[in-house]
Amino acid sequence: MDAARGVLEWTGSMSWRHRNRYRLLSDRIASLSGSHPDALADAQAVADAAVKRGDRRYHARALLVAAGIQARAGQPVDQEQLGELVERFLPLCGPDGWRDLAELAAAVGSEGVWRLAEKQAAAVVAEVSAQPGIDADRANRAIRHQVDRLKP
Repeated sequence: MDAARGVLEWTGSMSWRHRNRYRLLSDRIASLSGSHPDALADAQAVADAAVKRGDRRYHARALLVAAGIQARAGQPVDQEQLGELVERFLPLCGPDGWRDLAELAAAVGSEGVWRLAEKQAAAVVAEVSAQPGIDADRANRAIRHQVDRLKP
């Protein structure tokens, strides 16, 4: 992550998206390692910046990351709010959203969120497998391996 820190200085088209991705990834890593007391505040700052930019996807993703950070820090997570957050995230999550959902499921211990993560991962496998020249079994094994590592 230190080697990639230069992304924070990038300018130009879509550079804000790269900065947000870097910040959220840094916050997730810090939270998982327990070494960054400001991870929650930073994830919430990314969410606030996304609102100002009108980026619903990064707003939802940042809130999801923040909820995971809270749970890993032992802070209570309101299950109703969590459900609403996941509902807002699903239509926006993109092909890597399953990972965000799986990490959140592991952090909060939610089987319901876990099932949604698996469903999203299966959709990615189906989409990739439909492309010509793709080894569907290999794609399925690779994604399944990643999903299983995150299982709560």
